[in-house]
Amino acid sequence: MYFAMSQDDRPTIEKAALDGTKRSTFISQIGQVGGLAIDYRESYIYWSDIASSLIERAKLENPMSSRETILPNNMGYHPIAVAHYEVRFKF
Repeated sequence: MYFAMSQDDRPTIEKAALDGTKRSTFISQIGQVGGLAIDYRESYIYWSDIASSLIERAKLENPMSSRETILPNNMGYHPIAVAHYEVRFKF
């Protein structure tokens, strides 16, 4: 499972087994995560950064080297949540 942790001054996206074991940091150096969505078909995780008003994504296999912004903060949007279904992406 994947989840966001924002209780301290260094928010992260973390992953763990369903029973809570094998917990590890998946993505670091992020702002305040508003929502997460996973595209298992293409192996991406998406998240909204409500502090920076942008949406980013990364590959599930190699997140730090594949991280990219897909909705920059200069578009006038303020995404809070994200959803992904088949080929559709909503925010």
